[in-house]
Parts: sequence; structure tokens; C-alpha cells
Amino acid sequence: MTISRIILSLALTSSPCLCLADLNFVTQDKPPFNYLETRTGKVAGLSVDILREAASRAKVTISHIDLYPMIRSIDLAQNEVDTCVFPVVRTAERKNSFKWVGPFANNIWVFYARNDFKGQISTLEDARKFSIGSDPHSAKTDYLKSQGFHSMDLMAEDDLNARKLSIGRFDLWLVGLYDGKIFADQAKVKNIKSVFDVKAVEYYLACNKHAPDAEIEALDGAIKSMQKDGTIQRITDAYASNMFRR
Repeated sequence: MTISRIILSLALTSSPCLCLADLNFVTQDKPPFNYLETRTGKVAGLSVDILREAASRAKVTISHIDLYPMIRSIDLAQNEVDTCVFPVVRTAERKNSFKWVGPFANNIWVFYARNDFKGQISTLEDARKFSIGSDPHSAKTDYLKSQGFHSMDLMAEDDLNARKLSIGRFDLWLVGLYDGKIFADQAKVKNIKSVFDVKAVEYYLACNKHAPDAEIEALDGAIKSMQKDGTIQRITDAYASNMFRR
């Protein structure tokens, strides 16, 4: 082999691959956005359907999707390259810790109360006189703490929070509007209702800061195209329709 061919061969073999890398995704049990489908043993849900479609359009391979408690999922995405966590709220505290894709879904943080609740809540300030239950590892709890709510009954299992509300362990349950209904259904709790909208939020995909820019940009572009052509709205409407038929 001539010297020129050797140089060309080395140049070709040392050139960076132009193909997109595989990404790992982690999430939590948060129906209808993501949950373990018992029939298949796979992670499914509204945000999973959106992610799979976006990855297909972006030509990004999903290595795997794993379900963990949210505190662990966020830790994995912060510390493992090529790992992303979803769906998460982009808070000021998290903003500089990740590369962001989205938003791709919406929710409303609400207070649920028992059906016989006699209190009047017109503003967040009105809630201070009542006892509140919530998930300790969530952006919504952090938000309430930032507003001066520090004495809360905190438990990570929201189906148990639904039960605790139903038997009067606290007055108000802070949870997402959609996931709150499903957790209550799972716990067979029927005597609660939404009484106040705390905050409308947007959900994002948050990726490790060292995740390749090409994948992040491709996924973000795919999400934007899905918003524009109505795909995200169709997926969301399908889940909402099924959920509120229960």
C-alpha cells in the first residue's frame, strides 16, 4: 500500500461517525404521562407516545426507557451521558443542569379536596389555613415551598396521598389534575374533587449536559413539527378522552 493510500485510510477510519447516537430515557410512574403497561411489561403513556414519534422523526434511536422514582431519574440524567429524563418541569433550579427539549405536554397543578370540603379557596393565599399533602420529590412541592408553604404532609406514593385525603388526614392534596384523577381511581377513592388550580405547567425532556447537540436539536425540531401538524394535540386528546370516560 502506498503512503498516500495509508494516509487516506487512516483519515477515513478516524473520521467521526455522522450517524446519531442512541439515547437512554428514564421517567417515573406518572399516569397518564408514563406508567408500566402490565400486559406488555413496557413503559407506556402519553409522553412516551410523543417521545417515540419524535425519536422516529429525528432518526434518534431509543436505547431503552426505564421507570424509576423521579428523584433517581433526575439524578441519572444529570450524571450519565446520553441519558434524558421526562417529563419534567423546567424550573429555575434545574434550568442550567440539563439540555432541554420541548415543551411537549401540559398539566395543571391543582388542589384536590374531599367532596364535603367547606373551605373557600379563591387564591393561593387562601390555602394557608388548610393542611396540605404532596409528593416530597416534585417541582410542585418545591413551588409551594418557594411561596412560603413549609408545613406539609409529604409522601411519595400519590395513590396513598389520595387515600389519606379521602379519610381526612389532610385538607388539600397538591397533585397534577390528570395524574391526580388516575391515582385516585387506582386507590378506589371516589369522594374527592378538584377545588383550585394552583399553576399551569409545561413538561420537557431534560438531557444530560454532555448529550450530543445533534440529537438534542433533532428531537427539538421533531417536537416542534409535531406541535405544528397537530400530532401532539391528537395524542393528548386521545388520552384525555379515555381518562375522563372512566
